[in-house]
Amino acid sequence: MLPGFHKPGADTQDDPLPRVKWKRFSVPDLCLFRIAKLLIDAGFTFETANAVVSRHDR
Repeated sequence: MLPGFHKPGADTQDDPLPRVKWKRFSVPDLCLFRIAKLLIDAGFTFETANAVVSRHDR
């Protein structure tokens, strides 16, 4: 969950609780999530992107 956008100088509260769950993922996991998102944004289907980042034969 990304923090919301706020106007400059606005009183904001960034609740870190939603990101606590991300600690269970390692850096390579997060990189694979990002690659999957880039593939989906480029027009690949979820199934294709998932197949690319989930290959266990590396």
